[in-house]
Amino acid sequence: MRDTNQWWRPLYNDIQNHLNKENLPQNLPSLFKAEFGIWLAVMLRLHPKDIWAVLAMSDFVGSNWTQDEKSMIAISSFYISDDRRSWNEGIQRYRAFDSNIRLFDVDQDGSITGHIPLNVLTKKRDGFYRKLSSTPPIYTKSRKEYAQPNKKYFYKVRTTDNRRIVREVTLPAEWAKYVPRTDHFINISLPDPRPIKICFDELMEVARFLDTLEYESKLHPPLLVSGKWVERLDNIHFKEFQKNDLLEESREMLLENTVHLPGTLSVGKSTLAFLIAVWSALKGYRITLVLNDVSSILRFINEINQRLLHPLLIEKPGLFPQVKKVKNSRLRNTGVGPIILSKCIRTHSKMRSEKMCPTLIIMDGGI
Repeated sequence: MRDTNQWWRPLYNDIQNHLNKENLPQNLPSLFKAEFGIWLAVMLRLHPKDIWAVLAMSDFVGSNWTQDEKSMIAISSFYISDDRRSWNEGIQRYRAFDSNIRLFDVDQDGSITGHIPLNVLTKKRDGFYRKLSSTPPIYTKSRKEYAQPNKKYFYKVRTTDNRRIVREVTLPAEWAKYVPRTDHFINISLPDPRPIKICFDELMEVARFLDTLEYESKLHPPLLVSGKWVERLDNIHFKEFQKNDLLEESREMLLENTVHLPGTLSVGKSTLAFLIAVWSALKGYRITLVLNDVSSILRFINEINQRLLHPLLIEKPGLFPQVKKVKNSRLRNTGVGPIILSKCIRTHSKMRSEKMCPTLIIMDGGI
């Protein structure tokens, strides 16, 4: 987790040193957040209202940005909202601040109409923003504290007559064994882990299988919703750090211990997770799915089971060479199909038998 909440503090302190407390404008941090985005728009030769769209870009394909500008955009995205509504509201709030503490004059449409001469309150801003746009935010630890056994805690509840009362609870002593001992208490390492290599050519075969199955289901119910899997996979640009520490496009994915696949909104993370889940099931792997709520898990697993348990796989096996090696017993509906549902990760210390240990754990969503 990166610390992106207090980057404006040096600017705030600088103004605080020159103005009396009663003269400090309200919501001053919003000025710096908007101004940094407007400054970035000037550097990139953009209209300020377009910054949110640039920060939401998932790729720079077809763009004319220099490498330095791409780096500036990537780093700045940590500090500036890429939500259109929030950003436009931020520009309008920026216009309301006194010109003595602003760098820019902005009109109602969000266009820059002029640069305000520097003064003692603003002279450090440009240098600060330049450094900020080239410095990723530092990593930080969560400030959450875990409740301790044998300790009394108070909490509020709402009664049936809409009153709020305070109650107390003491956690049982035997819960001590569940208290995390370190910051990195989630251990998802499996016993005797073996790397799994996934080729995108194989995922493309899975995508074709799903598209064919969904098309054929129009005449052979139950009808499946078309996912356009080949098209979606074609739109995914997967990049990996190579041995030279450069990020380069790759057509293979090596799953070894824990692999994190970050990406902005709608770049195909969930599509990739679904295709890997189907690929794994067709390989006979045991899978654990970890999503951010129960309904998401049920929906995910239902979509997989609707396809892997579809009658067409038995009625027309010749259409689906990808599933020839799958044993019929694995396609019987056993309630959860070939996938294991899980609301949380179980570490190997809880798994008494390797037969219950998943080959692959797939996490998707804002967990």
